[in-house]
Amino acid sequence: MKHFLNILLLLFLAQTCFAQNETIDSLKQKLKKKDLPATVKVDLYLLLSSEFLSVSIDSSIVYTKKAAKLSAQNRQYRAAKIYSNKGLFQHYAADRDSAHYYFDKALEKLDQKEDSIVRSEVYSNYSISLDKDFEKAITYNNKAINLVKENDSVVCKIYYNQGVLYFQNNFEGPAKKYISLGYESSVKGGNTRLEGISARALAYIYRQEQKVDSATIYLEKALALCERTKSPEICYGIHVELGEFYDGLKQHKKAKKAFLEANKYALARKKRFDILSSFIMLGRHESQQGNYAEASQYFEEFERIFKQEEPVFYVGVNAYESWSELETKKGNYNRSNKLLKTAMRFKDSLYSNQNKASLATADAKYEAEKKDKEIATKNLQLQAQENNLLKKENQFNMALGAGVILVLLSLGLWLFFRQNQKLKNNEITALQTKQELLKLEALIDGEEKERNRLAQDLHDGINGDLSVIKYKISSIAPTSLSVKEKVSYTDAITMLDNAVEEIRRISHNLAPPSLQNFDLVEAIAQFCLKQNTSSPVNISFQYFGNKIVLKKENETAIYRIIQELVNNSIKHAQATEALVQINNHGDRLSIVVEDNGKGFDPERPSKGIGLQNIQSRVDFLKADLDLSSGPNGTTFSIEINLTKIKNT
Repeated sequence: MKHFLNILLLLFLAQTCFAQNETIDSLKQKLKKKDLPATVKVDLYLLLSSEFLSVSIDSSIVYTKKAAKLSAQNRQYRAAKIYSNKGLFQHYAADRDSAHYYFDKALEKLDQKEDSIVRSEVYSNYSISLDKDFEKAITYNNKAINLVKENDSVVCKIYYNQGVLYFQNNFEGPAKKYISLGYESSVKGGNTRLEGISARALAYIYRQEQKVDSATIYLEKALALCERTKSPEICYGIHVELGEFYDGLKQHKKAKKAFLEANKYALARKKRFDILSSFIMLGRHESQQGNYAEASQYFEEFERIFKQEEPVFYVGVNAYESWSELETKKGNYNRSNKLLKTAMRFKDSLYSNQNKASLATADAKYEAEKKDKEIATKNLQLQAQENNLLKKENQFNMALGAGVILVLLSLGLWLFFRQNQKLKNNEITALQTKQELLKLEALIDGEEKERNRLAQDLHDGINGDLSVIKYKISSIAPTSLSVKEKVSYTDAITMLDNAVEEIRRISHNLAPPSLQNFDLVEAIAQFCLKQNTSSPVNISFQYFGNKIVLKKENETAIYRIIQELVNNSIKHAQATEALVQINNHGDRLSIVVEDNGKGFDPERPSKGIGLQNIQSRVDFLKADLDLSSGPNGTTFSIEINLTKIKNT
């Protein structure tokens, strides 16, 4: 439970001091004004990026990219803040090395002319990413505080961050001091969101210290703030802490009332994480009180909402572990075991991805060799069929020669056999076309099955073994180890975590879950969104027309075509913008993938297998492919006649 609440505190850290939708709308209206100076636009884009950070990380990234493009054309205006934003995005994507690269670039661009608030923000953001270097994080946060210590509305956030840094590293005294400073400055600066968050955090710390009177004081202040603001966000967090407080005092009826209030505010706010967390807490509370039927209902409602979108892994871990404990209490040991396995699967998916090159290269090599073998086998079979047909043709020629001797019958025989040969040639062509289609279908089907098998083997085999190894190592008590052994112990756990996450990433790339769980349009939209977040290319996805209903193998072929084309734009084209567009009208499905990259010569033979894979899938779909490429970009247009593939 303590770990779960720690996560909640840290999540609030990333969301303090941001305005509401009114501010976002106001900034967008300002951008619509004509003849705005470029520097003003850069500032407006960066303000929008900051506002969206607590609402939509993808939108925040888009506005930072727009600011970066204008900044490059105007003497790197606001470059420090732009690099700082990019570092923050990489931190949220769990790419520590890239985050530190961008933060270092931000520090290089800082100068005395830069606004003190911007300079403070760069140091404060950098400190958040330094979870492995506590002393450096504290140093940078102190620099941030000194730059804006007279500005209560800004420094409140940094004080709170400082307190959480100490809290994470088990320095509860300094943690309490800085969170208290954050509370006091938020009251002076009028930052009601941070006032509520820091009051809740102080109540939590005092509750952990079993100082009931002090915890009560801050809970009463927080409740008064809830009554004053009527903010679902503030009221949600306060009632969560109030429920935990009453449970600790064994006042379980009051605790349940508080958790139900938290659930009400979460639903009113329509924030998925809060809704899921509130159902977990209600389920756990009822389970502890022995109300197993009610507890099961809360966990089932959690699962219904949880499965509607991409999973939030750390929420899944806490939910399914608690649910597993409930089923054990009920005596449903088989059900409990299944839920615990689900929790472990989500736990395996929490860690960052590294060391991908060797596995990716081996996978590509294996796929290429497998396809070469299948193509060679297909050619041998077609050659045997052609030999048989040539043998029959020779027999025909001999019969024709003999017929010439019979003058009266020669003309009739010649016309007869000529017509017969045309028929046979047509049959040969039809047979070859059918054989090509069957082999192509078998090739693509085999490839997908092999991808799924490899993904399953990686996830269930190697990943399971690594999880067991980690469990075994984690069972060793660190307190019994020497300092050097503790370092090795920590390194081993980290390496196992990284390996588990990398295998999971490769498994998902081989067999994307979105393609299995959602329709084609949603799967492609999710793919573009992930690529847009993790790559320098700004990828836009557009869909027009009727709903697409196809067989799964046809959807898979279309998904793989788009996946290959987008990856080519990212890896080879040096593009900054890309577009994926799907139009479905009548019996025609049109797909366009274009970028503004350096292009290539379509007539020049390609050494890679990417274009070959695209062409083979286009052939499988009986579609038409049009390719144009030049120094200003590349466009792939694919036209599919749905009447040709609906019944294939």
